[in-house]
Amino acid sequence: MKNLFFSVLTASLLVACAQTSEPCPTNDEVVGYNYLFEDFPGVEVGNQADVETWLEYLGHLNDKDLEAMASLEADSIEIYTTDGRLVVGSQTHVDKLSEWIYDTDITWKPVWGLAVKPKGSEGNGSFVMAASDLKVVREDTVVRMNHMFNAWIEEGKVQAIWIYKREFTEKELDMITAAESKEE
Repeated sequence: MKNLFFSVLTASLLVACAQTSEPCPTNDEVVGYNYLFEDFPGVEVGNQADVETWLEYLGHLNDKDLEAMASLEADSIEIYTTDGRLVVGSQTHVDKLSEWIYDTDITWKPVWGLAVKPKGSEGNGSFVMAASDLKVVREDTVVRMNHMFNAWIEEGKVQAIWIYKREFTEKELDMITAAESKEE
């Protein structure tokens, strides 16, 4: 699964061809690369249903409805955290989240996402690559950062998640603040 993840991640950078003047590759052309596979087949657009599953998953997390969130997880889910920890199992994930999430004012605002899968794969799973803006409110401070998720979703269940974080620049924070003030 890790090899597939690396190939999908790198291939996602090439998926944006539709926004350039270059034509998209033909169905026979390999899109992306993975040096860990000798005969890498490339990637293709994944399942939109998996994107919808991811959005529902984040919604349950924002609502702090861990039971509903867990219903979308495989029992043996693997979560690779931003600090290098590996959380294995849905119940373990719920237990870890329960330690802090109910006492924390935290939200993930989805920004974008897309699904890709190995070219020609017969299964119905795909990698959902998505970005969300994280907001944590603590007493008189607000912490914001960007979270990037790569989630393998198959048969409506989140099988694995890799989470990455990035601090926002001052320019980005100003843009977010301006956009939020327009929403009010």
